[in-house]
Amino acid sequence: MPSMQGTESTSAPGNLIDCLVNQTLITRVSSSSLASITATLADLESLIKLSYERYTYTMNDADGTNPDKDATITPDDMRRLRRAAVPWLVKVVAGEWAVTHENEDAGGDQEEVMERAANLMAHMSGRSGSGAMTRTWYFPAPPGDINNSNIAVRIHEPGVVGDDIGFKTWGAAPMLAKKIAQTNLIPNLHTHDLLELGTGTGLVGLLCAKLGARSVTLSDYHPNVLATVSRNVQENAFSAPLVTVSKLDWRDINSPSSLPGGTYDVLVGSDLLYEIEHGRLLPRVVERFLARGARRDTGAGAFHFMAPLRRTHWEEVRVFEEEMTRHGFVSVCTEESEREEEEGGVMAYRYWEWRRGCEV
Repeated sequence: MPSMQGTESTSAPGNLIDCLVNQTLITRVSSSSLASITATLADLESLIKLSYERYTYTMNDADGTNPDKDATITPDDMRRLRRAAVPWLVKVVAGEWAVTHENEDAGGDQEEVMERAANLMAHMSGRSGSGAMTRTWYFPAPPGDINNSNIAVRIHEPGVVGDDIGFKTWGAAPMLAKKIAQTNLIPNLHTHDLLELGTGTGLVGLLCAKLGARSVTLSDYHPNVLATVSRNVQENAFSAPLVTVSKLDWRDINSPSSLPGGTYDVLVGSDLLYEIEHGRLLPRVVERFLARGARRDTGAGAFHFMAPLRRTHWEEVRVFEEEMTRHGFVSVCTEESEREEEEGGVMAYRYWEWRRGCEV
């Protein structure tokens, strides 16, 4: 069986998937050797890694996926692999192979193999069900960068944190980060203090820090999310006062402990509208923390926001837009785009640049 481990093969991952689906994964687990099972697990782990990397290379591809499609795994590939791999992995976890004579003396290797198979089953269930991972996101060099150096942001994502959704880097975050990096979306960033609302894993704010923002504050509410963001600050070799992590409760924005910075030149946020209440609270938060008196040509005084247009959340988007208008804000730029999702399918996104009407 061709393996991605310890070879110099340049075959596309799709060829390996064909081999796994049509040959290896239909072989009886009980008749397989420990070495064969271990090699198959290594191949599956490599393919899982490639499936995640498809979305972390945003340099040249309009939909935010890896431009080298032959080196990555598509959602269709993963669905095909999952159908064949999960039943095989179940048998490995159950230990069917461990009762054969050849494997009787495997000892601790058996436990390790079963654990690896169980981890793969979790990853096969989709990103929401998978365990912790750390991966690097790559963004295009900003316009005018004489070195044309791509920007790398290292992000750790834990497993599911209760019912909180901040454990994962959702699609709107890399979409907004790419837009900021690729289009010089925030002029004079080096002169601005920036606040990210609902930071999640911190991707957008950390990208802005790498682009040279004067200071970046990453805010969220859930303590476990804040712990993850703090780790990601360290993963990218930042520290206070350049990058700080702060708790912010949108329902108590006037508390003295809300944020130490008072107001900020620029606000950014992505994928923040999960409930009607969010659509009502977010404009109040923007009103409270966005600095006043800015000129548009300086880049200050803007709230840059990216949100998915889920069919189940149209009302949240409508309420948000109405409330922003009611609070005196005007969207000076509204754009829509699409992105292939990690869980499969294509999602539409809407981007807004909001400013106070009196400053437009």
